[in-house]
Order: sequence, then C-alpha cells, then structure tokens
Amino acid sequence: MNTFHLTIVTPDGCKYDGDVESVQMPAAEGSVQVLAHHVNFVTTLGMGPASIGLDGGHRKAACIGGMFSITDNVARLIATAFEWADEIDIERAQSALKRAEDQLEKADILPAEKTLATAAKERALVRLSCADAKKD
Repeated sequence: MNTFHLTIVTPDGCKYDGDVESVQMPAAEGSVQVLAHHVNFVTTLGMGPASIGLDGGHRKAACIGGMFSITDNVARLIATAFEWADEIDIERAQSALKRAEDQLEKADILPAEKTLATAAKERALVRLSCADAKKD
C-alpha cells in the first residue's frame, strides 16, 4: 500500500513520526481523510476522534484542535492535544466530564464560564469515546 510521512506534534512533544497509509481527523468543518499522494492541503482541526492507518490496521486517538497540512506527500498534524486511545486516562476523563456537567448545571453561571465548561465537557466526551473505541 502507498504511504506518506506523518509527524504529529503537541505542546507536550512528538506523538508520532513515521510513514502511514492514511489519516482521518476532525477538521473544523467535518471529518477529513488523507491518503498518499493527496493534493497539497491545509486545514484547521476541531475536536474529535482521529484514526491513523498503519500496517493495514488503524490506531485511534483523541484529537483536540490544531492544524494539519500535507505538502508533497509529507504531512504535519500540530494538535493542541493528541492522545492515543490506549493512553487515555478514563477516570480522569470521567472526572473532567462530571466537573463540567456540574458547572453547567449552576443557575448563576456566567457566559464565559458556560463557554469554558461546554468546551471541557466536549473534550472529555471525545476522550471517552476514543477510549471506548480502543476496544474495537
């Protein structure tokens, strides 16, 4: 199968650097899949599951925002957060979800607090859905 080079980096460091068969990720306007020899392309990333095609299989991850580019069969995924499904701390994600839901239930929540709590809830849900996907 055709491959291309992919580097995944976050503020915490390099998460992957090697050849892959495909990348499916949450772009800002919906899910995007890139294969080898894709036209040069740049997009912002949203929050959601990502899937990296490796050796005929797929490795799942939670992707939280960032940028993706592919130029001349070399791709770069620069994410705010990128966690492989098998590395997600499920208890931590469940705790973050509970805190966000508790914050959103407050009657006197300010608009800025609501925005932050909604984003925290979405991040936790993405992590939990990807952690569940590791069982697939």
